[in-house]
Amino acid sequence: MTDEDADYFRRLPRNMVQNTMRILGHEDAVLRVDRDHFEVLSLRTPSRRVKVHRRDDLWRCRVDTDNNQDRPCSHILAARVYAGELDLPNTAATVWKKTDEKRDHSLETRAWEAVPTMFPELLKRLLEQGLPVAAPPPVEIRGRPPKQTYPLVYQSIMRVAWRKSLRVSRGEMLRVDHEEFNPYGSCGIATLSRFIANPATTTLLEKLLALTTWPARPYETIVHPDGTGLTEQHFGAYYDERYAKKEKKGPREHVWTYAEILWTYRYTMIAAIYAQQGPFGEAPWLIPLLERAALMLDMRELGGDKAYNSYAIDTYLAAHGIDSQIKVKANANPTYSSGKKKAYKRRVEEARLDPKGFAAKANRRNNAETGNHAFKAVLGDQVYSKNAIAQRNEILCMAIAYNLKRLVLLGLKEGVDVDFTGGAQVLAARPWVRLETVRS
Repeated sequence: MTDEDADYFRRLPRNMVQNTMRILGHEDAVLRVDRDHFEVLSLRTPSRRVKVHRRDDLWRCRVDTDNNQDRPCSHILAARVYAGELDLPNTAATVWKKTDEKRDHSLETRAWEAVPTMFPELLKRLLEQGLPVAAPPPVEIRGRPPKQTYPLVYQSIMRVAWRKSLRVSRGEMLRVDHEEFNPYGSCGIATLSRFIANPATTTLLEKLLALTTWPARPYETIVHPDGTGLTEQHFGAYYDERYAKKEKKGPREHVWTYAEILWTYRYTMIAAIYAQQGPFGEAPWLIPLLERAALMLDMRELGGDKAYNSYAIDTYLAAHGIDSQIKVKANANPTYSSGKKKAYKRRVEEARLDPKGFAAKANRRNNAETGNHAFKAVLGDQVYSKNAIAQRNEILCMAIAYNLKRLVLLGLKEGVDVDFTGGAQVLAARPWVRLETVRS
């Protein structure tokens, strides 16, 4: 597209350009009779066509006789685009992508080598700065005092970070290197199991997960949602199924735990996550996840696949100043105007007016697939808990562990000291609302 074409489209009234894109969105919208005569679909009466002709360099429309190429109607504009005299806007070259930056493999190697030593240090920093505002106040009870929250969270996250069982993780806490970051000692198997299966633990872990994204706030403005599934550990060696003992006959059912993850773009971190046993609709959970991510991140762009086409989502994004880059369905045809359709129609028109530029932005959502693969490659694709609440908390621990490992790379690449103090202050100042409450 030339600069003259860009200026030409910029001078035109917005509704005229929108009507032109609506015409071009129909199949066989423009029919070429001969070199200088065209028949264009009529928007008011789709059963008829409007005749547009060209005489030398002058374009005329049989319906709007006062219009020409200097003051075009939507029919003339559609015919000129079809004839190749005008090119649609193309901003694909201006869309920033991660691949535009040269990948530093040596830096990534140093980051992975630093994970075993820096990960426990970052976890200690997160708990020291985050637990005072994330953990509920201790309850005074008689008898033996309960275990402190710090060692429970530390051991739970370290367990999933290195894929250890409850028994092995308890022994790992006795090592000298862990005593430096966890001076409270190890937690018993039963104690840790009760902590993971406690519903109150979910809120605590969600707050800590939100804090892990605070150091990436200056670099993360683009997010992408996607769903994935984690298997439940039911099988032994060589995936031989274990048979139930008394109450059930036949093989045990294989249970999946599904998670909806909101991924950031530049460093592929988990901005927010929701998980439950069994499948669920992904689109209805996007707005609650965006509300959660907005506590720590300044989001400006959101992309997603066609499953997230929703009037409510587009309206929410427009109200919060977030550019919607969700892929448009091929049969999208918002025919009439209404309040709930307004933002959705603007996205469809943008996709049709600048198809290559919109596709360049929308295709960045592949980063979410990359995140799902990296998450499972680093932490495995199985959860070892059997209780539904425990499974959700275990996945939250996995998300915290994954983000902390990504922060190791962020600290080395950007040369910043990873700190969670600012996020803890924001978390303390804002009310906390459960995802289920926002969803309802």
